[in-house]
Amino acid sequence: MEQFLRPAPKTLARSAYAVEVNPWTTKGDIEAALLFRGTIVSSYGFIETTLGEVCVRASRIEKFAALRSSFP
Repeated sequence: MEQFLRPAPKTLARSAYAVEVNPWTTKGDIEAALLFRGTIVSSYGFIETTLGEVCVRASRIEKFAALRSSFP
């Protein structure tokens, strides 16, 4: 009967998104790094949206109307 039993897995499957913790890193440092990472990622979207709005508004000004006839 023992020949039909599967061996127990040596390690459990880890998520690809799991945070790998260095033993010398404090929990506060990890939380701060994740917070800053989220802030940086979200700022790219904010900047892109703001630049898009500036382009649309500038296209209505006479000086910039001749540069481009449509939004890129």
